[in-house]
Amino acid sequence: PTLLPIVKGANIDLVFFGVMLIMNFAIGTVMPPVGNCLFVVSAVSRTPFERIVPEIWPFILAMIGVLILLCIFPSLILWLP
Repeated sequence: PTLLPIVKGANIDLVFFGVMLIMNFAIGTVMPPVGNCLFVVSAVSRTPFERIVPEIWPFILAMIGVLILLCIFPSLILWLP
């Protein structure tokens, strides 16, 4: 609700904005030092947080790559009717 008037005023497609927002939130949940999902994985697997962080970087880089592709080619999001 806070960003909706800004998005509509900038004439950005709402579906595109929603997908981009969710992608950014997904990256934020796994990025250290605040990555809530990493703390959950650490607690469930009983693995130290410091051991999990180096293993997650390829996935974070892949998510950032997908986010960049979606920014460059918005038609990837909007091609479905």
